Amino acid sequence: MGDYQPLRSDDAHTISHAPVLNKPTVYYSKPMSPLRRLAFACSILLCFVTIVVFLWVVPCDWSKCPAKTQRQPIMSWDRSIEGLEIMGPLKVVRGAQGLNIVAMYRGPLLAYDGARDHFLPKSGGLISFIGASGLIAWYTRLPMLTHLDCFMLHIGDTSMQDCLVRGDNGYLALVDSLSGIPKWRAQKTIAKQSLVDVSFPVVTPDVDGDGYLDLAVTGRLEDRSHRIIAIISGQTGYVMGKPMEVEGCTDINNLTLDRDYTLYYTCKNSTSKLFSERQVALVNAVQMMTNRSVVPHGSVQQTTRHLGNEWSVNGYRLNLVNSGHSPADYQVSVTVTDHNNQSVWSPTMQQTYAMKPVVLHFQQAISGFLLKFWYWHAPHDQKKDKDGNIV
Repeated sequence: MGDYQPLRSDDAHTISHAPVLNKPTVYYSKPMSPLRRLAFACSILLCFVTIVVFLWVVPCDWSKCPAKTQRQPIMSWDRSIEGLEIMGPLKVVRGAQGLNIVAMYRGPLLAYDGARDHFLPKSGGLISFIGASGLIAWYTRLPMLTHLDCFMLHIGDTSMQDCLVRGDNGYLALVDSLSGIPKWRAQKTIAKQSLVDVSFPVVTPDVDGDGYLDLAVTGRLEDRSHRIIAIISGQTGYVMGKPMEVEGCTDINNLTLDRDYTLYYTCKNSTSKLFSERQVALVNAVQMMTNRSVVPHGSVQQTTRHLGNEWSVNGYRLNLVNSGHSPADYQVSVTVTDHNNQSVWSPTMQQTYAMKPVVLHFQQAISGFLLKFWYWHAPHDQKKDKDGNIV
């Protein structure tokens, strides 16, 4: 075993006087340098830029990126009806549960066993299809129709549309687009005389004070050769007062209403066979018809007019002249001028025939002319004899 020895006095003194650390430890961070601060700010900004890029820059517009099913041609419905011919353009109207289609129709020219009983031979009328299914919503037998417009005039409930139709023998009526029931038929006799050759109407402001827009038409009394201008009530279809007789005009075309409430029309003289443009203020015309002063209420969209081979819309004029008697010597000259009578477009084309122009309006923001040209190739050309071009 080992032996124990007591501490010496100097060892005990050393231990008792050992130093003790009682001061707290202090920690502190060193401030970032300007370069580190810039790098930190750039990293945060980069995160936000990444989010913005992936949310708004990388994806395309939803309207230009249709779903896969939308990119494939889909036929919602296809319907065939025997003994029925759809005539003219289709009109899309509001229905009870969505959009419907309204169109003019014509029955078969000859009777046959497969024809439906309600589409009689040599008959006409209006028909409506349910937009979602193509089923027939309603049909209405009317005289053979030539014109249809479902946006010009609305009577009663403004949420639903009414269709204005014109047919043979001066027939004019306003039809409810939801039920197919005519709301009125225009007056056919004036002072025991039949009104014939009625034109498709032009909408005018309210001149009889019933709160609805009215209509202006041209026509002819059956036992007279001169043409007349008449104002028809948009609510009832009755002719206001006595129609204004236009002396010296055996034919009137292109009745239009300008922004200043002036009626323009082209008059054909029986002797010279030439067309001349005439005009009459709407208030003066109504005063001559009804013997009372009127103040038009409401506003209507300016219609277009043309004189002979000249058309006009919003200050622009189109002049079109076809010449020649056969495809080999056909020639067409077209001139479009602006508000300052400066030429905008003036081509001259050989072996070409131009169809009657159509004046276009797009939500009152864009307007112009639609032209269709027929062009004949030379005989040695191996292509088709004629091409149709639309400009």
